This record gives sequence, structure tokens and C-alpha cells, in this order.
Amino acid sequence: MKRVLILVTAILLITSCKNGIYFGKRFPTANSISQDSLYTLLTTDTLIKGVKVNGIVDFVCQQEGCWFTYLTSDGEIIRVMLKNKAYVIPNEINLKSAICLGDGRRKVFPPEELKRIYQQAGYPPKTWDTIENAQVHYILEAESIFLY
Repeated sequence: MKRVLILVTAILLITSCKNGIYFGKRFPTANSISQDSLYTLLTTDTLIKGVKVNGIVDFVCQQEGCWFTYLTSDGEIIRVMLKNKAYVIPNEINLKSAICLGDGRRKVFPPEELKRIYQQAGYPPKTWDTIENAQVHYILEAESIFLY
């Protein structure tokens, strides 16, 4: 019940606040890079610390509100994961703009973890039950998020 109340409050704040809402600590939102720029950087570096990324939320974890994705213009996915699961984001923020502050990295996900992620996203079992190999994903581990 507490989680539902937090989500409803967050949704009301997002829809009623002209300036947006922060999850985590406030941070200056100027000088952020696009999700496309982060993807380009992560194809050459395995870790980028303290980056601010601006983009449109594509998909949100439907079970725990603990991650969402950016989609690059090339169709690549950058998964924004909440550092230490310090807060929960509303699962109705698809197509909202978000600036995230965190560390970008490439990560190899084993099949078991990939299946759990696809399950959290609400995909049907036929989508993820045949995953047998590890996959490289691009991650932004967010300390703070600004939704607007």
C-alpha cells in the first residue's frame, strides 16, 4: 500500500509540476548529453563516470519500478538502473523526458539475469524462455533522475 501511495504521489507531481520532479538528490541539469552520445561513448569505453544523460523514457520496469530504458535513434537500448534501488519510479512515465546522473558502462548479462529482466518488463515467457547466451547491454546506473 505504501508503494502504491508513493507511486500515485509521484505521478501527480510529475503531471502537475511545470519544472519536473527529482528522484534522488537534486543536480544541475545543464550540459547533459543525449542517449545517442552515451551509446557512442560506451562502444569505445567500458565505464564513464558522472555522466548526465538526457532522453525520452522508452519502457519502465512494471514490477518494481527499478529501471527504465532509453532507445537510441539506431534502436539500441540503454537500460537506466537505479543505484542501490534507493527509490522507486512510477511505471507510467513512458515517453516522458528524463535527465539522469550516474555512471555509464557496458555489462555482460548472463541468461538467468536476462530472463529476470524480461520477466520484470512484463514480456510473455515465449520472449525470454529461450535465452541461452549472455548478452552485452549498455547501462546507466543512475544516482539521481530528473523527470520533466
